[in-house]
Amino acid sequence: MLQVIEHLTPLVENIRLVDRLATDAAEQERQKLARDIHDSVIQPYVGLQLGLAAVREKLANGSGDALQDVNELCLMANDEMSELRRYLQRLKSNERLDSVLLPALRRFASKYSAATGITVLVKGLDKLCLNDRLAGEAFQMVAEGLSNVRRHTNARHAEIELTCDKSDLILRIMNDNTNGAHKATFQPGSISERAIALGGGANVYTEDDCTVVDVRIPL
Repeated sequence: MLQVIEHLTPLVENIRLVDRLATDAAEQERQKLARDIHDSVIQPYVGLQLGLAAVREKLANGSGDALQDVNELCLMANDEMSELRRYLQRLKSNERLDSVLLPALRRFASKYSAATGITVLVKGLDKLCLNDRLAGEAFQMVAEGLSNVRRHTNARHAEIELTCDKSDLILRIMNDNTNGAHKATFQPGSISERAIALGGGANVYTEDDCTVVDVRIPL
């Protein structure tokens, strides 16, 4: 019996360990999906909600230019539906994003600028050696960062910079503090959670009259 116990105990412990690891992995994946849904689904609908509220106010005041706003909202809705379809396709196919990250960010920045009037400059190497998860997380952090700029500041200019050193991916999201914009003293929740989940962190500071969200993630 002692020999049987000696043989079975390590097996039972290994089973328990694997079960805990699987549970932890599932929980991390649920949290990641929750953040993705927040950034990819909820945030665009918040923008549509604000746009519809503005159209309603114009209609209530008898303004005659509401039709143009409705057309722009329809275009925005179509663009967001296309983004959702691409997101679902990536979930199905596990698409690698390392070679298309910056072009995707530039397309997103262009649409963001057209919708908000905030000019965005995207800087970085054309090809970053990132795996698919890290590239996808970086994209979502940029989307959340630009959403924060629109909602929490009066900035008219923003800049996205992606670089790598020997050990880290460095993502910097910057916006000007001119035009009445307030200097940030907050910690961006979704961005910080994503960075911490990947073993890194996020820091917010001011530099040359700009607010900078500095994210560093181990490669």
